[in-house]
Amino acid sequence: MDRELIRSTLTDRKALIATLYGEAAGEPIHSQIAVGCVIRNRVNIDLGKDGKPDWWGEGYRGCCLAKAQFSCWWENGKNADRTYALAEALITGKPIGEASLLAQLAWVAEGIIGEQLQDVTRAATHYVTTALLAAAPPAWAKHRKSVATIGGHAFFIAL
Repeated sequence: MDRELIRSTLTDRKALIATLYGEAAGEPIHSQIAVGCVIRNRVNIDLGKDGKPDWWGEGYRGCCLAKAQFSCWWENGKNADRTYALAEALITGKPIGEASLLAQLAWVAEGIIGEQLQDVTRAATHYVTTALLAAAPPAWAKHRKSVATIGGHAFFIAL
């Protein structure tokens, strides 16, 4: 299945699970929840309060897959390959390894979408790994103070 077809076929829930996998699979659960909170914060904010689609996407699927927002979907390399392989398996129902990790990510996704998990990021809309922040911070993060550091991620309100 090609990547465009995978992106167009994902549901909100499956897109969120795959994004959590690509962005935070190696992180502790509290960091996975924090990444999910950033996505939910984007879903819930209406930029410009105009009811029009926002540049970072609409809905969970739209926010997860918006161009250049989450590196696991848009950069080349092993992480994107793993993310797309998981997404395809979620779509097709093929067996996947890492069953306990995937069950955990599905639990996080359900809690985020269902609003059962509290926002631990202080309303953050962006994050970056602490390693990248120290080595080569992205332009949007320069001169901004993070509102939280959870696991290996620093969280920002960057509107």
